[in-house]
Amino acid sequence: MRAHRTAFNLTQLAILVALAAWLMAGCATVTGFVVTGESLDSVGKAFVTVGQTYNRELDAKRVTPEQYRDWAVFARKFQQAYPSSVQLWKSAVAVNDAALTKKTNEIITSLVTELSRLGSVVGVQVLGGT
Repeated sequence: MRAHRTAFNLTQLAILVALAAWLMAGCATVTGFVVTGESLDSVGKAFVTVGQTYNRELDAKRVTPEQYRDWAVFARKFQQAYPSSVQLWKSAVAVNDAALTKKTNEIITSLVTELSRLGSVVGVQVLGGT
């Protein structure tokens, strides 16, 4: 049973490493962002706020369809990556796996960086944003 669990965690880590490389390509980092349970909850709420603001701004024609498309592409990526990254982060913290915690912190921070950039387009400041 333990060997199976280790293999599963290594598989998850490999997926997250690939995801991190993809997400972090060309991204600046968010300054001052620390991953905690509370900050993770705040990021989820900020994602909803930014999405609602983009919808309102598109309806009011204050963002272009191209700007909205950038948001929509990121939103799909966030919706896929964020929940599993948060769950893996919680697991890594629970078992005190420093390497896995560090990797998931990097992934979550890269998502927050991009969320901050997109939020700034519609005037929403995201936790830890630049």
